[in-house]
Amino acid sequence: MNFPSENLRNGNLNVKLVVYALGLDQARITWKVSGIWGQDFAAGNTLNRLDRLTPLKGLTVKVDIFVDGVKRMTKNVLTR
Repeated sequence: MNFPSENLRNGNLNVKLVVYALGLDQARITWKVSGIWGQDFAAGNTLNRLDRLTPLKGLTVKVDIFVDGVKRMTKNVLTR
């Protein structure tokens, strides 16, 4: 499935895992980090920043990101 006007990214900033969402007006964004779920709603088509605290530094955690219940990204992220 191709969503050219939408953009998702994730990464690690200090002790937070950050998900950036662009062009996902009112979409439900759900993420699973090492088996722990979180969710929020995109507020408009502008850039949204959603974050959560990460486990200890130096761990590689699996991150799954879903938009309206559809898995859109899986990535391994090294915590710092």
